[in-house]
Amino acid sequence: MNAFADGLTALFADPNIATPALWRAGGAGAGVAVRLVDAAPDESVGFGEARVLASARHVELLASAVPGLARGDTLEIAGVVHTVLAAPRRASDRLTVTVELGT
Repeated sequence: MNAFADGLTALFADPNIATPALWRAGGAGAGVAVRLVDAAPDESVGFGEARVLASARHVELLASAVPGLARGDTLEIAGVVHTVLAAPRRASDRLTVTVELGT
């Protein structure tokens, strides 16, 4: 590991920054305990001349904690099950992934 990876690991372990969740591949099974960080607020999407507020939850996870994370998997956060809506996007450093969740 390098210093940047060590720093990210510390941030994801911090209870003031990261939230505990359960990842279930394919939405089934007992789940794997992971930690996530809310990555982005709602975003304003342009559609022609109109702007629409897209209400979606984007979260960031350590890539090493969720190998094989894919569309259709679920993340249970505070008792609410969210479905991964699209393929995860890896950060340029390949240490984290960002996913869009739906309920």
